[in-house]
Amino acid sequence: MTFETLLSLLPWLALIFMASGMVKGISGFGMPFIAIPASTILFNVPITQAMGWVLASGFATNIVQLAQTRKQWRVLGQIWLLVGVLLTTMAMTV
Repeated sequence: MTFETLLSLLPWLALIFMASGMVKGISGFGMPFIAIPASTILFNVPITQAMGWVLASGFATNIVQLAQTRKQWRVLGQIWLLVGVLLTTMAMTV
């Protein structure tokens, strides 16, 4: 997929992600369950590419949330051991 093609799909992808985000907001889960099949069916892209789009949007959302709550970094001093163990085990299992 070329960059120009991706740019032409961007408004439709935004619509898909907004709809799947509304499902997640209402039910608490389901954003990937809507976004991945809709992207693969409507745009005829591989599932791996649709998964990449979902991961990229989730990563961007987490960065925004991190920037908005940077005053809460002092909590990390209290839970640093838990975070360290989680990161280590996640790296070993993935």
